[in-house]
Amino acid sequence: MPPTPEHTAPPMLLEPEALQAARNVYRDYHQGGKRLGKPLLGVAVNSDTYHTTLIFSAKPILLPREFFVPQQLLA
Repeated sequence: MPPTPEHTAPPMLLEPEALQAARNVYRDYHQGGKRLGKPLLGVAVNSDTYHTTLIFSAKPILLPREFFVPQQLLA
């Protein structure tokens, strides 16, 4: 299932530290050689702690302080 437009549009404001945290987990996922069989669609980042979560679902469920960084901004 392709991602919906609201999940693929770049965020309006993205902190450089949050983007770097998302890129780091994205890079680690691809360098680790361990795949889960689903395409990685992006990364959820907590804006307070920069805790990251890999997102494989087209409709991710985000917590109140999290935002979605699409794969297009990570590569």
